[in-house]
Amino acid sequence: MPKPRQTTPDMTDQARFDGVFAALAAAGVAYWFDLRGATGVREDRLHDYERVARCCGTARWVGEHVGITDTGGAYWGLDGVLYGGRRPSTTHPIKELWWSFNHEHPDLADLLVALFRQQGIDAWWGGELYDAVLVNLAAPRIAGTPAPALPSTAV
Repeated sequence: MPKPRQTTPDMTDQARFDGVFAALAAAGVAYWFDLRGATGVREDRLHDYERVARCCGTARWVGEHVGITDTGGAYWGLDGVLYGGRRPSTTHPIKELWWSFNHEHPDLADLLVALFRQQGIDAWWGGELYDAVLVNLAAPRIAGTPAPALPSTAV
């Protein structure tokens, strides 16, 4: 697994996510992080994840659609915080994300948890094959939590 860059307590979440994305790409994992939001149709999300994996030539994928399309999805604020909704009545900081992964490769859940923790963001997976990975954006940030050693996930 690639060595993550050092995190600092004052890093924005946007910078931390960039570190996760860079590490996923270096590990040969296709990722889809869609700020347009979800339509509410599960198959739409799955098709997006599978399409990006095919484009990258791998079956190893993770993905998340942030917010819902009807309220404008989500966006990164100037403060580096992830906000949901694009109308004054619907804008709010996103508190949690539920990342999907290819369940034929359950090690991807462990990898996601490790990468987010390395970037100082709380993440959890309960170990159930069809559960998603919870990324808790409401939890306090910590500087570079050491992650457990993982086997190489390079394709």
